[in-house]
Amino acid sequence: STNNDQVLFLATTSDSVYIYVAAWVSSTSGIASSGAYQASFGGGSWDFGLAKYDSSGKQKWSTYLGGTGDDLPNNVATDPAGDAIIVGGTTSSGMATTGAYQTSYGGATDCFIASFSPSGKLLWSTYEGGTGYDYAWGDYADQYGYIYVNGQSASSSGMTSIVPYQSSNSGSINTFLSKFSPTGANVWSTYYGGNGSDIGYNVATDPTGSIFVTGSTTSKTGIATSGAYQTSLSSGSNTNAFMAKFSPAGNLMYGTYYGGG
Repeated sequence: STNNDQVLFLATTSDSVYIYVAAWVSSTSGIASSGAYQASFGGGSWDFGLAKYDSSGKQKWSTYLGGTGDDLPNNVATDPAGDAIIVGGTTSSGMATTGAYQTSYGGATDCFIASFSPSGKLLWSTYEGGTGYDYAWGDYADQYGYIYVNGQSASSSGMTSIVPYQSSNSGSINTFLSKFSPTGANVWSTYYGGNGSDIGYNVATDPTGSIFVTGSTTSKTGIATSGAYQTSLSSGSNTNAFMAKFSPAGNLMYGTYYGGG
């Protein structure tokens, strides 16, 4: 390391034998292992860094992932095949693989999703975003290998494809939730939010395939469903937490605020 490298996220494989580590990397050397997918720093201020370790702490491989802009990972997850799925934000062009869901950089900052094989080969990567500032924060793979991504979007378009619930951004920033196949095809994407700033930070599924997202919100509308645990933004508070449950098809089942003054 010659600069500022920050390990922020990690995930283990389902058998707990291997560990994937995602990092913000600014060093131009000392990161990539021999034979890495990307051996050198791409440019800008930051690249994604991704490394795989075994349970005894021995590194199996490590790689840069980035272009000439700023590339910042925000999460990493593993699927049942042992692949590593890394998500974040990018201002770089040329980051998507051939045939990706979104092959071109949309502008400002785009969400970026990439899948690496257990041996460190890039399987696929895609942008997701419009002309505004879009970031992916949450990242989860279910028992069938489907990938769920959530985060924040300031784009009025470019974040939805097959839309099960909310087709447009109804505030300055809305949460989004996307489902991808194991090979990177977009199954569906939806906005979720109201007239304020709604940021999704994490996502998970249960055994029935229902999807749960959590985050923060300043919206007074568009969050809670009828009969929710907390139906309104707390009095005296500018920001509350939220939790929402979506069906496997992407329809909102319930949403609630959670927080005090």
